[in-house]
Amino acid sequence: MYTWDSFLDTADQFFISYSCGPLLIPVKLFEIGHCVELYLKATLTKLTSIENAMSYNHRIRDIFNECKKLDGKILADFEIRNAVFESNFINNQFDGLSESDLHHLFEFREFYTISKHLLDIKYIGAPQKTVKREGTVWIIESPNLYWIKFIKDLRCYLGWPTLHHRDLIKEIIKTNEIPVSAKIYLQNLFN
Repeated sequence: MYTWDSFLDTADQFFISYSCGPLLIPVKLFEIGHCVELYLKATLTKLTSIENAMSYNHRIRDIFNECKKLDGKILADFEIRNAVFESNFINNQFDGLSESDLHHLFEFREFYTISKHLLDIKYIGAPQKTVKREGTVWIIESPNLYWIKFIKDLRCYLGWPTLHHRDLIKEIIKTNEIPVSAKIYLQNLFN
């Protein structure tokens, strides 16, 4: 039987891979996007049911908003602003965004990118599903410390890993299987 924690070994594997170089924009966005999706689905499953969480497909914004609606303490420092989400930021068109929204977008651009364009990330350089123009601007800072707080907050909320699960991230930090820079990045989850 699948439970909320069924998502998290794979989510942690995506996060470990994300922490390692080199900076390949589509790959890193794909990794962090799916890591975030799986963590949010685990959270929604814990709050409701796995069937409900799976019904959201790859709609990160909707999963995020539903989790926050069900428990306002979840990711209290994070938000998705509708004006920013609905803008054409991926094509650097910021018409109609307030100065506050622009600052918010620039600080959380990766979150907006994966929330809105997860289905397109694997198609960067080819025709895309949600982006209707060539020459889009895919911006990423990898590994981004932003994700440490995001993932750390969800791990804490979920109580992950549980007593009956191993912590893949802690285990990989102790090996020589990933670069030192990735170990340093991942260690921030535990500081």
